Amino acid sequence: MPLVDAVTSLDWAVTDRRLLLLDNYRIDPQRFRLHFAVPRPAIRAARRRSRLFLEMGRVELTFVDGSMAALVVAVLDVTAATGFVRVLSSR
Repeated sequence: MPLVDAVTSLDWAVTDRRLLLLDNYRIDPQRFRLHFAVPRPAIRAARRRSRLFLEMGRVELTFVDGSMAALVVAVLDVTAATGFVRVLSSR
């Protein structure tokens, strides 16, 4: 079975060293697999940036190399996005 079919959602975790994006599997919701990791020093800024009504939980990450990535942490939940930004902003 391809990985795309097995992924329920992309979850996140922040450690003192990295931002982790984790695959959550439909087959076993308690099992996660590391999808992507970013060292925290590589993240310059995290800001909540809504673009549309249904992207209230959108967060833009700016990296020290000048690149940017946008994540929708939650569609309508501003609290989730605010918490995500707060955790990434604490050093």
